[in-house]
Amino acid sequence: MNESKVAPTAYSHRVIAFIDVLGFGALVESTSNSMPKSQAKTLKRITDAILWALEELDELHTPLSDVVFTQFSDSFVLSCDASKDSFALYDFALAALSIIDCFLGSKLLLRGGITQGDLIHDDKLLFGPAMNRAYHLESKLAKVPRIILDPELPQLQEFSAFKNVLARDDDQLLFVNYFRAWKRWFVVPGYRLSLQQTIEAMPRSEKLQEKRTWMTKRYNESLKGFSFDDFERQLLEYVRGTDANNAVVEDQLNILKNARQLRKLKL
Repeated sequence: MNESKVAPTAYSHRVIAFIDVLGFGALVESTSNSMPKSQAKTLKRITDAILWALEELDELHTPLSDVVFTQFSDSFVLSCDASKDSFALYDFALAALSIIDCFLGSKLLLRGGITQGDLIHDDKLLFGPAMNRAYHLESKLAKVPRIILDPELPQLQEFSAFKNVLARDDDQLLFVNYFRAWKRWFVVPGYRLSLQQTIEAMPRSEKLQEKRTWMTKRYNESLKGFSFDDFERQLLEYVRGTDANNAVVEDQLNILKNARQLRKLKL
């Protein structure tokens, strides 16, 4: 045992997210007997998502924020000091949005639970009642591809403070709302297209029907009021403007291509 590290003798009060990658086990299993080309493609799909998510999380890991994260197989655990205002629950939900985005790029979906409580979490240790509760939220209550918040969190009494990143579901649970247009407006079509393609790639099986139906309903709701003609007009006006972002000018054809493909999906 390394004597230089003092073993913790008490829990810390921390906010924690337990996040699971859906279908990960079956995807990994499929690589064992696949052809080399197919295996390489699948492995790249998995590693790209994980490494991108770890990069995003690494940017949050500063002494000020006290963010700690652990990745093992198909699961992520993210936590921070619940008593620090520098990394509030709102920012924690934003971090979850970033992770969701990373996996959507590989057409992979996440499910998870966010809570707070007694926890020991550092680069070597991870356990405590809060971990048990977060795992319970993910495995028993989340059910569909969503990261839910513990309904017992006292901060959620003032829901209006979180309406930009959270939504209330039919079962009254709050979840991190990755269907909302939370990115810069000209990036939104590409993000929504990733969502659309991820839903379309889901097999139409009885096992996945609940998940597919839930995602389709929320995706279709997110497209209400969207008009390609209006978006094209806004983009062209922006590009003609003197303060236009050079990257947008260079990528406008691809942005319009993404926007043109957006459509409501059949249940």
